[in-house]
Amino acid sequence: MRKYLDSFGTIFWFLMDVCWMFGFLNPAYVFMFLTLSMFLIFPDWKNKTYNKIRLEDFGVYLSTNGWVLMNSTWMLQDSITSKEVIGFLFLIKIISVSIAVTGFIIIASTNIESFQNIRKIKK
Repeated sequence: MRKYLDSFGTIFWFLMDVCWMFGFLNPAYVFMFLTLSMFLIFPDWKNKTYNKIRLEDFGVYLSTNGWVLMNSTWMLQDSITSKEVIGFLFLIKIISVSIAVTGFIIIASTNIESFQNIRKIKK
């Protein structure tokens, strides 16, 4: 089930960015809602036992959600001019960056081998 949600989420994310790029904001908002819906659904790992979640998978889940939230708030900030909403979006940006960085730290601390192909991290 999760692979289908991720696949649809990725397609909706792409369509959101395409609509945003061409200035079709109403469809972009619809795809933003669909993207957030697909990615924010808590992962349904095997046996539906959330106490058996691999920490690395949870880190990927957090990083992806942080990235989707950052992209969505960026799109909203480009299209909304209300100062009150802009202030709220800044708060959402800080929260989404915190979520993404937390996920990255979890991934890095649980599976450093996945980062060994990055030249600057190699020993």
